[in-house]
Amino acid sequence: MRLFWQRGYYGTPIDALIAEAGLNRSMIYRRFKTKRDFFCVVLEHYRDTVSARMTAPLQVPDADLAAVRVFFRRLRTLAQSEQSRMGCLMVMTGSEVSTRDRSIARIVTEFLDSVRALFVAALERAGAEGQLHERVEPVKLADYLLGALLGVLSLARSPLPRAAVVNYVDEVLVQLDGLTPTRR
Repeated sequence: MRLFWQRGYYGTPIDALIAEAGLNRSMIYRRFKTKRDFFCVVLEHYRDTVSARMTAPLQVPDADLAAVRVFFRRLRTLAQSEQSRMGCLMVMTGSEVSTRDRSIARIVTEFLDSVRALFVAALERAGAEGQLHERVEPVKLADYLLGALLGVLSLARSPLPRAAVVNYVDEVLVQLDGLTPTRR
């Protein structure tokens, strides 16, 4: 997974995967017919481990606006680290490979749809609980937040200073703060 994450799908030759995994070519091809099959399993593993940990605040049954804020604050903490330069394997794959390969596009699309659904559910709950101004449309806001997430994760992989990425997340948090009704 780490090798694909660092080099991308096209930049990772099968020989490098064999060396990294400590396996021989026949062992890999016995289990996976192609590099693409191997990559699909890696993407699913990434989704089920790395992405699941990141989206954990949104996965709780009572996730609301506070959970969305926690999610973006965790993303902010990650953005401050050099580790964030790895970006996100799903986002990278979405721009590098998914336009050329249906099976990979399906995995990326399902991932993005699931994150979007988590945002929608949390925002609908927040709206029902009076945490959002009545003009806020949860589905539209979820699309905005998904775009913001993709933007942050794309910027994270760029050579920009970490402060620029953190500033981006800070502005998302400011936008979220501005969506609550004013109490008198």
